[in-house]
Amino acid sequence: LLLPGTAYKLYGTLATILLVLIILIRLFVKRKSLIFYINNKRLLKKYKKNKKQTKRALYKIAETADQSDFNEKSAAENIQKILRNYLEVRFDYPFSRTVTSDIMTGWQKATGGLSSETKEEALGEIAATFIRTDFIRYSKEGSFEKDELVKLVEKLVLTIETLEKPEEEHA
Repeated sequence: LLLPGTAYKLYGTLATILLVLIILIRLFVKRKSLIFYINNKRLLKKYKKNKKQTKRALYKIAETADQSDFNEKSAAENIQKILRNYLEVRFDYPFSRTVTSDIMTGWQKATGGLSSETKEEALGEIAATFIRTDFIRYSKEGSFEKDELVKLVEKLVLTIETLEKPEEEHA
């Protein structure tokens, strides 16, 4: 009834179809947890890209500090734009429309008051940077001191690293 050797191919095909069917049923049953896992990985990738772009942009501003056509007011404005964009993407809160005095309040709303003390201190550093850059932007004789911009950028990068660290679990 069958050609010689075709029985093995039929049994192999049947076993493969059965295995694929079992995998598909298992994926259908676990689809919610699988979708959650994929979305979580996508979000972590977005946060990593956001951090990388922010650090690159901050370093770029620090590199231009030695140029002859360097404008301190525009550098202060760019630092604020970069940090506001970073915070908005990272914490999904409209920091780009938040005034400097409400940064900490927005942080509390965004995190629900559940962040660690080290992360609150890190955001306090960012808020202090906003205050300093506001002074430079809006004051007539406001300017960065010698090497202040480079130190400020280094401090901001460390602060961003602190904000990106996962929370430590307490026993």
